[in-house]
Formats: sequence, structure tokens, C-alpha cells
Amino acid sequence: MNVEEYLYIYFSVIAKAVELYPTSDKDVVYQLSASDKKFYDIVQRVGEEHMALQLRQLFIELANNGIFKGTVTKQVVIINAVTPLGYSILEASKKPTFWQKIKKAAPKWAANSLTNFLIAYLTR
Repeated sequence: MNVEEYLYIYFSVIAKAVELYPTSDKDVVYQLSASDKKFYDIVQRVGEEHMALQLRQLFIELANNGIFKGTVTKQVVIINAVTPLGYSILEASKKPTFWQKIKKAAPKWAANSLTNFLIAYLTR
């Protein structure tokens, strides 16, 4: 998966969670796969099993870093709300210049996490 695809997946997950909460990671992924051809195509190309692991890590990252409020269990991530920080990330993602800056900074956030990078970027 390239950087642009990862960013697409990342922002799509947050946007769909906003539409659906209260929900779970499984429902968000199911709804995205059913309604978003680009998301579905990325999942199919990367492979469902591999993508499932990456998505699980992403949902845990979003929950642990305060983008989602909810509960992480061994089986599912329950999303009770999307925090104001999540909405700030979504709002910023609507600007093409933001995407360019984030793509350019990929080596920095790839070594850590996109969420940590975005929090630092948006709160400075």
C-alpha cells in the first residue's frame, strides 16, 4: 500500500466512524467495503487478511490516541464517539495542501504513527 492509499484509508475510517457512531471497527470496515469502491479495491489488492491486521492496528491507534472514544477488546474496537481532535483531522483532510504536506512528511510519521504526527501538526 502506498502513502496516498494509506492516507485514503486513514481518513475514510475516521469519516465513516463519524457517520456511524456508536459503532464498532467491524461495522465501519463493512460499511466502507460495501459503499466505497476505492476502499474495497485497496483491500482486495493488499489482501483481506493482511488488511484486516492493518485496520485492527489503525483502530487501536485511533482509540489509544484519543481520536475515538470507546473500548478496545481482544475481538472488537467499540466506538462510542469521535473526539473534537478527530473532527479537526477530518476538516484538515479536506484541504489539498494538507494532503501534500502529510505525504511529503511520510518518512517522519511512518517511523512512528500518523496519528501522533497529525496531533503534533494540528496542535502546534
